[in-house]
Amino acid sequence: MLTQADDEGRLVADPEQLRGWAWMYHQKVSVAMSETALEEIAAAGLVRVYRKGDTRYVDFPSWLEHQAVNHPTPSKLPPYDALQNSQEDSVDLQNITASRARADPTGREGNGREGNLFSSASGRPVEDSGASPDGTKDREGPEALLAAWREIATTTKRPGLPGLIVPDAQLTAKRREGALRRLKEAELAWHRQAILRLSRSAFACGRPKPDGSRWRASFDWYLANENNPVKAHEGRYDDATES
Repeated sequence: MLTQADDEGRLVADPEQLRGWAWMYHQKVSVAMSETALEEIAAAGLVRVYRKGDTRYVDFPSWLEHQAVNHPTPSKLPPYDALQNSQEDSVDLQNITASRARADPTGREGNGREGNLFSSASGRPVEDSGASPDGTKDREGPEALLAAWREIATTTKRPGLPGLIVPDAQLTAKRREGALRRLKEAELAWHRQAILRLSRSAFACGRPKPDGSRWRASFDWYLANENNPVKAHEGRYDDATES
């Protein structure tokens, strides 16, 4: 989570993304377990979880004590408000966890073994001694991948740059075929992480080249081959950091 926070130590509290950041989409770690882990680190005082409107956020109370950011960019996310987020008004993460568990039709986060999947020291998933799941990965369809691209391309933009190309909502036969291929290679949550990383890249968002031309990542480019999503996920298009 530290590496995903903005320059003021804030980020959206999305348990699906947390599952990818912390556990690399380990098949035994569900979204509900990710939510539980977030609850535990918040209870330990390492982060603060708060809500503005319908969105939950996380910040690091000691961010400025440990982070030195060169040329910081002001956060676009709302700050933590101690008064508004007092105990009686705070988000009840335990209830949210329970509701997510009830909503999961597979029940794989249950089976009475949630506690055995996490090391209390590291928070990383560990193998349990029970029966293995069937190995089937939860995948969502091409429509969900297109919707994820449109959502991120619309809501996450670099200041002063055009941003990722927002495709129309039409899922053509070619796009459907490409999306099915990509979803066979990785889960939707993995792809969301790759697209989010692209959306933070000045190069992928249309930063002018020395000759004045621009390139912007498109959904069709993303689907074109198996290498493009991998390069995006690995940060090949990330902005160069100052030494």
